[in-house]
Amino acid sequence: MAVNTRDSAQSASTDIRSLIQHNPIPAALAGIGLAAPALQADPHLGPYFGWLAAGALLFAAGIVIFAFLQLAGSHVAQALLGTASTTDFREAIHGLYRQRSRVVLSVGLHIFGWCASGVWLWLLFWVLGSPLSLSSALAVQSLLEALRSATVFVPAALGVQEAGYAALMPLFGLSPEIGLAASMLRRARDIAVGVPVLLGWQIAEGRRLRPAAGHGASEAGELT
Repeated sequence: MAVNTRDSAQSASTDIRSLIQHNPIPAALAGIGLAAPALQADPHLGPYFGWLAAGALLFAAGIVIFAFLQLAGSHVAQALLGTASTTDFREAIHGLYRQRSRVVLSVGLHIFGWCASGVWLWLLFWVLGSPLSLSSALAVQSLLEALRSATVFVPAALGVQEAGYAALMPLFGLSPEIGLAASMLRRARDIAVGVPVLLGWQIAEGRRLRPAAGHGASEAGELT
């Protein structure tokens, strides 16, 4: 079966958007920066803080190089092959990067979501009776999001989220048990918000498809 090249190019563009939005490097950089005092003071992680920061910066540079190579590669493919397929692919790739305002808005909304989750975590620790500074809460949230993104192959980050909270809490003077409690409450929040949304989506899709199914059945009856 033939594959539409433009559809393939649009699919590649969607993958690039997902890479830009869900790449763990921005979260890791933010988390390392905010948690720098705690990481440097830790006797186990302190000696490796420079390597952690250098590794995150190296990966961030890799994102920029990836974008450059992708744009350059589309030009090379167009010059060597010069077919309609390569033209469609090049236009789709360059069209994505021309939409700078949309890309920036998308990334900005994603960062706003991180910050909102950090504020929620700060309030959560305050309710649990183990207050944490806002910057520390944002650092925990950023590092945890980086961990979840890096282990995206684990369904719902089961075990990863719990281990991350438990491991990060001692860096900020809290016990691992507090981290596990925060993780359980976050799971409860996700279920309380996610399940009604999924059910509502299924109901809406069912209502949308019902008239189409009825119309198709009536047409089949007329043909017979």
